[in-house]
Amino acid sequence: MKLVAELLATPRFSNLRLLTDPITAEIPVDSIEITETPDIAHYIPEHTFILSTAMVYKDNQGALLELIDSLVAKNAAGLGIKIGRFLDVIDPEVIAYADSLGFPIVEVPATMPLGRLMHQLLNLLWNTKTEQLSYALDIQKRFSASLMKDVSIARFIADFGQMVNTPIILLNPFKQVIAHSKHFTRMSKPAEYYIHQLGQTKGVFTGEKSGAIPIKDLHEKTSQISYYAIETSTYFPHYLVILNPEAIPYPVSDFALEQAALVLSFMLYKNQKVQESFEDLKSDFNTDDRIPAIFQTGTKRLVRSRKDLRVSQSPPLSCHLWCL
Repeated sequence: MKLVAELLATPRFSNLRLLTDPITAEIPVDSIEITETPDIAHYIPEHTFILSTAMVYKDNQGALLELIDSLVAKNAAGLGIKIGRFLDVIDPEVIAYADSLGFPIVEVPATMPLGRLMHQLLNLLWNTKTEQLSYALDIQKRFSASLMKDVSIARFIADFGQMVNTPIILLNPFKQVIAHSKHFTRMSKPAEYYIHQLGQTKGVFTGEKSGAIPIKDLHEKTSQISYYAIETSTYFPHYLVILNPEAIPYPVSDFALEQAALVLSFMLYKNQKVQESFEDLKSDFNTDDRIPAIFQTGTKRLVRSRKDLRVSQSPPLSCHLWCL
C-alpha cells in the first residue's frame, strides 16, 4: 500500500502541489475516484483519494468544510481539487481546516485532465508495466523535441538528471567528463572524482555496453554506479554514468533509460556530423585558389590568392556554395 506522499514524490506528478502540512500526506491510499457530488463519502471505500473540480462549491467554498468532515469520517486518503475551471484559488480557511484534521489537500493544475490523472495514479498504485511504458514514451517524446530544438548536450543531461532525480554524468570516448547534472553543485565531490573511482575498477569500459558496480568513497560509504555505452559512428563510444540508480523513482524503468540513451546517441551523432561538415567547408574555403585575397579580418588574411599559394593554373571549375 502506497502513501499519498509517495504518489506526490513521483517525478511524473511533480506539478501536483500539496497545500497542507507534509505530515498530512503520510496516509495510505488504495484507490482513486473522480466526483462532483457532495455526498460521495457514502459511496467510497476507505483510503480513497478524491479528485474534483469543486464545481458545486464555486460560490461557497465554506461548504467544502462539510465535505472534508465526511471524508475524514470515512478515512479517505485526501482531496485533490483542480483549479482554473471553477475555483481560481482554494480558500486559505479550507486549507487550514483540513490541516487541523490532518487531511491532505492537493492542488491539481488546470492543464491536467482529471480522467488521465486518475488512470495514471491507479496504474502507479497497481504497479503495472503500462505506466512504465507510458513514462518511457513520454521521455522519448520530450527528448526528441529537445533534439529538434537543437538544445545543448549540457542542457539535455541537466534535464535528464532532474527527470530521474539522481546524478548523471556524460563521458566522451576518452572517459573525460563533458557534461553532468546539477546535482554535483550540491555534492561534496565533483563528477571527476566518481569517474576516477570507476576507472580504477577492473573490467569497466572494456567492451561491455552496460554494467553496474559498487564503489566506496573516502568515508568507506558504498555507492552503486551504472553506466551505459552511447554509440555513434565512432569505434569508441561515449558513456552515460548514473549514480545511485537504485534511488531512481518509479515509474522510471530500464526501458525509459534506454530511450533517453537512444535520443542522446542521435544528438551526439548529429553534433559530430555537423562539426565534420563545418571542418570540411572551412578547409574547402581556405584552400580555394579561385577566390581573390580581398577578405581580411584586421591584418589577418582569410583567403589567399593562387599566387600566394604558388600552385599551378587549373581549369575553370563551377562554384558551389555549401550551407549549414
